[in-house]
Amino acid sequence: MTRKDAAMIELRTASTLDFKSDRLVFVNLGYIHGVRNIIVYGNVGHSIFTDDGIGHTYAGIGIKVQIDTKKPSASR
Repeated sequence: MTRKDAAMIELRTASTLDFKSDRLVFVNLGYIHGVRNIIVYGNVGHSIFTDDGIGHTYAGIGIKVQIDTKKPSASR
């Protein structure tokens, strides 16, 4: 979108190794915004398919702080 803003879409699946039980398919939509070294993000989603037949809603928020470890070079 812009240099400091981004949108995201995630489609995820999960199941047992034999794909016969605990199957789940869901989609998430999210937004990310960065200001200097701080990045804030949030997402919401809902299940499309579940073996238990119950719809699941997902939501998350977070913050990421980037630390600059580069030392300025000394001038001679």
